[in-house]
Amino acid sequence: MERLKGIKNILLQAETKFTLILLILLLSIVIIEVILRYLRLPLYWSEEISRYLFIWMVMFGCIVGVEKKTHFRVDFIIRSVNKKYKRLAFILSNLVAVLFVSSMFYEGIILCIKTQRATSPALGIPQYYTYLAIPIAALLMLVHLLIQIYEKLFFERNLD
Repeated sequence: MERLKGIKNILLQAETKFTLILLILLLSIVIIEVILRYLRLPLYWSEEISRYLFIWMVMFGCIVGVEKKTHFRVDFIIRSVNKKYKRLAFILSNLVAVLFVSSMFYEGIILCIKTQRATSPALGIPQYYTYLAIPIAALLMLVHLLIQIYEKLFFERNLD
């Protein structure tokens, strides 16, 4: 159990730091663009890179949200069931989330394959770099959800 918690904490720290780095980059680029636009020296690539950074930041923010149990469940249902069924309701809601995230992973892979040859207009980078955030984030969300189910099944007796 301690090894699992260690792996989970290392993953969460890395994901949180990566999200923070993306946020800092995004804010920096937007601030620089606003200043340069005011000086009538706009950057042609800043809007595009900001959009891509935002997509990656949101996807990795979702991973952190899954690990901290702030979404993907209907808490109303879990809170409203009888105390002895809360654990079951938690596991079932996580299994529904696993199905959704698995679908997201699969469709993300398909999207990356379909956009392999497309390039972004301003930067000329392959579009699949942008869409790669979807399957990577879905895979990491899946890992966190499965760990939560495992912990709930074998180590916890009641709901948090």
